[in-house]
Amino acid sequence: MEQFTGKWKQERAENLDEYLTARGVPWIARKAATVSSLHMEVEGKPDDTWRLYQYTTLRTIMDVTFTPGKEFDFKRMDGIECKVTFRVDGMKLLQDTREADGSIDVIKRELMADGSLVQTLSCKDVVCKRYFTKV
Repeated sequence: MEQFTGKWKQERAENLDEYLTARGVPWIARKAATVSSLHMEVEGKPDDTWRLYQYTTLRTIMDVTFTPGKEFDFKRMDGIECKVTFRVDGMKLLQDTREADGSIDVIKRELMADGSLVQTLSCKDVVCKRYFTKV
């Protein structure tokens, strides 16, 4: 996981509005998200936990401390309660989100050979990619 450590800045996104629409995000929030630059910080803690902090200049998107492989309760930005598990698969940090109906969404954060990070999100056959560089 150490390879994910540091500060990241989103450089561009593909299909973000379409993804947010598929998630049921209201128009105003979608527009704010598409014009905001997302930042991400990943840090390891001495007790083998990790912190993932995603934010824009307008608001915190996610701020969680987790242990890879251990499920925890999480409240999404839209207020929906779910269960989240982070896991590492090689150069990928995977976030499994289990909804109350049993469905599972996976967010993949993958380190690329050039040192960049690509975050892939999907919902209802809509795939969004966010591209980050380390700062």
